[in-house]
Amino acid sequence: MDKQYDDLDKAYKFYKAIGLPTKLADLEFEADDPLTDVLEIAEVNKELEHTPYKVTKELMRQAIDALEEYNREKENQ
Repeated sequence: MDKQYDDLDKAYKFYKAIGLPTKLADLEFEADDPLTDVLEIAEVNKELEHTPYKVTKELMRQAIDALEEYNREKENQ
């Protein structure tokens, strides 16, 4: 979401190293799953009141899709 690619690279490597999920398939979801219920719950999370910009379901979905693409690129290297 924030386009902090250096941090993304570091987090991705760390997550992979310790076996944490980095893509929807790791959580047994299909990449095309709309995640409607998950995103609706996440959007009303009180912690999002502290972000410097409004975080919407659409913005979260875009971030998820971008992370899915990032994973595909990493797996093809």
